[in-house]
Amino acid sequence: PAPFVFKFGKKKPQNPAINRFIKYNDEQIQRLKDAYECCLAYLDYEIGELLHNLSKMGMLENTIVIITADHGEQFGEHGLMFHVNSLYQPLLHVPLMISFPKHIPAGKRVKTMVSLRNLPATILDLIGVRSENIFPGFSLKRFWQTHSMSDNTTDTLFAEVYINGKKPDWFSPQWPVNKGSMQALISEGYKFIQYGDGSEEIFNLEEDPEELNNLIASDKYQKLRIRLKNRLSFLKTPELIGWSKP
Repeated sequence: PAPFVFKFGKKKPQNPAINRFIKYNDEQIQRLKDAYECCLAYLDYEIGELLHNLSKMGMLENTIVIITADHGEQFGEHGLMFHVNSLYQPLLHVPLMISFPKHIPAGKRVKTMVSLRNLPATILDLIGVRSENIFPGFSLKRFWQTHSMSDNTTDTLFAEVYINGKKPDWFSPQWPVNKGSMQALISEGYKFIQYGDGSEEIFNLEEDPEELNNLIASDKYQKLRIRLKNRLSFLKTPELIGWSKP
């Protein structure tokens, strides 16, 4: 809505519904980025209104506010657009902000990657409820405790795009997900991706955050490949990730 529409660009973007049939040029991609940023500006405003009203009602100090996202967006990275079609970082790496005045110190920034699956355990920890064996994951509380701010321990992160049966007609042939279900594992600073056709990728996220250099064919990384592949197979066990067997 106004005044956020066209805040960052004056031209209406191409309809995303035609993504399967066209290749976007730089100008079209920029229009889409502008529209996306307009949405973010509107969201930022509404969050500000929420916090303002919580404060006005005297509830902000005793309210847990968590801001995150279910996925990111691609705007031309790896030749891909939007989401649901790959497991590259633009889709997986989302913000996570937690506010709980008097319980969480303001202004702390944690660079370590964590999983959103830890949020239920974190919320229960913040409100003083023991969470053992209730939810998967662990509380993130240790990351803002003074004595553990330098803790670099991270999750082994798991992500998946699951295709059950026939792929939708709107899937573009060049999308990685067109190969079928795919899984990704992030561990030891590397990402391992396994595709539905059996192909694989390994990226060094610290040295190659844009995931441009696939290390899968390098002899140097074969031991790492086997280790990450075995770990991924272990994590795919239904009981471990909260699935029930059919």
